[in-house]
Order: sequence, then C-alpha cells, then structure tokens
Amino acid sequence: MLRTILAVLFAVCYLIIGIPVLFVEWLIGKKNPHLRDISSLRMVQWAFRVICRICGVKLTVKGQENVPKDIPVLYVANHNSYFDIMITYALCPDLTGYIAKDSLEKVPLLNIWMKRLYCLFLKRDDMKASLKTILQAIEYVKKGISICIFPEGTRGDSDEMAPFKEGSMKIAEKTGCPIVPMAISHTRDIIKDHMPFVKPTHVTVEYGAPIYPKELAKEEKKEKKANKDQGNMLSAQASAEQQARKEAERLAAIVPGSNVRIKGQTSVGEVMEVNGKNATVAFGSIKTTVKLDRLERTNAQPKQADVSAKSTYISSQTQDSMYEKKLNFKQDIDVRGMRGDEALQAVTYFIDDAILVGMSRVRILHGTGTGILRTLIRQYLQTVPGISHFADEHIQFGGAGITVVDLS
Repeated sequence: MLRTILAVLFAVCYLIIGIPVLFVEWLIGKKNPHLRDISSLRMVQWAFRVICRICGVKLTVKGQENVPKDIPVLYVANHNSYFDIMITYALCPDLTGYIAKDSLEKVPLLNIWMKRLYCLFLKRDDMKASLKTILQAIEYVKKGISICIFPEGTRGDSDEMAPFKEGSMKIAEKTGCPIVPMAISHTRDIIKDHMPFVKPTHVTVEYGAPIYPKELAKEEKKEKKANKDQGNMLSAQASAEQQARKEAERLAAIVPGSNVRIKGQTSVGEVMEVNGKNATVAFGSIKTTVKLDRLERTNAQPKQADVSAKSTYISSQTQDSMYEKKLNFKQDIDVRGMRGDEALQAVTYFIDDAILVGMSRVRILHGTGTGILRTLIRQYLQTVPGISHFADEHIQFGGAGITVVDLS
C-alpha cells in the first residue's frame, strides 16, 4: 500500500510542479525546439524511472544493440499493463511518440506532456480519425521521430499475443523505417491481479532484430514472380506485420535453454527440450516433464548444485515421487481454527515437505485472534535449521495474520 501511495504522490507532484516547467520549456522552444524536445524527453524518462523504482520494479534489458542508431524506428510491442509505457519509454534513446487510446487525452496536464512529446491519441471506433492519427505518425517518422505502437490494440490478459489490428504496420510501409519488435514480460504482475496495490516485480524487455519493409517488399516481388497464378500473396504491410508478430512471439516463447518456473512456485529450472505442448525441465539434478501452459519464463537463475557435496544415488522411483510432490506442492498452508497441537503438527509436515522439494519461500496462514497460534508456530520455526528468516506478510496481503517463511 505504501508503494502505491508514494508512486501516486510523486506523479501528482510532478504534474503540478511541471506547470511552470512547461512554460519554461515553451520559452526554450521559441529559440531551440530540439533542445526543448530533448530536455522534455529526459525529464519524463527520469520521472518514469523514479515511479518504477518506488514500485519495486527490477529491470533486465536484452538486445538493446538491435535498435538502429540515428534513424527513427517503429517499435512494436505486446501490451499487458500501463507499466509497459513507463518502462519502455524510459529506455528510448531519442524522441519517441507513443500511440495511445484517446481517453488519455482527457487527463489534465498529462495530455499536455504527451502532446509535447509527440504522442498521438487513437479513437478505435472512428476509422476516419484513426487514419488521421496514422498519417500524423507517418509525418513524425519522416521528421526523425520514432513511434511506438501496441498493435494488439488493448492490454492482454495472457502472455500469448492477440491478433494485430489492421493497419498496424502502415507507418513502416509508408516511410520505410525499420520495425523493432519488443517483448515485455511480467509487467502484468506489478498491479493487475491486486489493484490498486503494486508488487515488486522483475520485468524483462527484449528487443528483436530490426525488420526492414523495403527488403520484405523485394522478397515479395520475387515470390510474386515465381507464383503468378496465385492471387493471395501478402502485401508488404502484411509481410512486415507477420514477421514482427513472429519475432515478438519468438522472444516471449519458451524454448530450450529458457529459465522457467512452474506457475505459483518459485523454484527455477532450465528447459532441456520442448515436445509439442510439453517441456522437459531440469530443476537442479531432477528432470521432469511439464505442460507448457503450466510454465512461465523468468530472469532468475536456477540454483547451482553443490559440486563439493557427496554424491548420492537416487532411484528413479524416488525421483518420480519427488517430481510429483514438487509439481503438486502448494506454498500456502491454512491452520486457522486448529488447536495448537494440530497446527504445529500440520506446520511441521508442511515445512519438511517445503525443504524437501526445494521451495525458497512459503506462507503460513494462522490469523490474528488471540495470537497464541502465531506464537506457537514462530517458536517452532526458530528451531528449524533450514529456515533463514520469517516475518509478517505485507500489510496489504494479510499482515500479522500470515507468517512468510524464507528457506535456506
């Protein structure tokens, strides 16, 4: 809750303090428009970085060397959260206008900053107005200003990309600017499932190799010449759209070598093989087969096995039992309503299983009540060698009614 309040306060203060700053920027622009644009860009980027830091966002950027230098580009990205804009805008090397939904144009002060930084507002239900917006974006690119679009047209609820809206690649087709796919991961975890509270999250932004529409057009002409009798060839725009979508999906896909975890769990493994809808994942020395829809990519690294430890033979039957236990293990236990001895026994078995399957963090729901259960459980936790730390849950997620246990 505190992070949310601080982030909102900072944003409001920035917009209010920004009123005289906008006037100063206007005066600068009279003599040096480029200086005004760059100073406005850097100020907003700084503000977005501060908000992300307040919200506990940790960022990993991959493939930034793929972004062409000194020329405008069309960034094409998946869209899962408002944080997509803040995080990616803070990474822009030069002036970049975002195409946003028209409702943001009604937000006081924010709309002035957005227009100042060449953002455009798209009316999704008005074809004429949408075309006008695309034409304006084309003019911006011709003037050297990059454009960022979210071609799905709205925020998604899953890691799978939705179909691109018609005309998404028109800007690149008409200007010849390179298309740079961006894959943004885990921004949905920051706020969506627990609004209005923010949750510290590790986010990844990965830039794909640039796609040049002119090269696609040349390839298309060759293909048309070889297939004169086929009337269903893709246009340059459709080819660019298809390739950009394919690249964005590739960046977000689970492939051999990806670090993953089972949804709802914290143990990190490496994908060894993908076969249809299943993947073979190595969790340390243990390999198991998991359905792809149960996995999610992560930037965390798998724990390295202690090579100095004495080697021990584990039968395949025992390994299978451990796989099953790990896959079905739940990281929360609810002992509310139990007697003290029942709760202690349940927690003892729970902690033993958690250590066995390699969990790094679990939660014990004991409620507040008179505090007896909480005291008994914590006295027991102090005696367990495999526990490195325990404390109350964050206030917005249960506070003193839940004990969070970190396992070593």
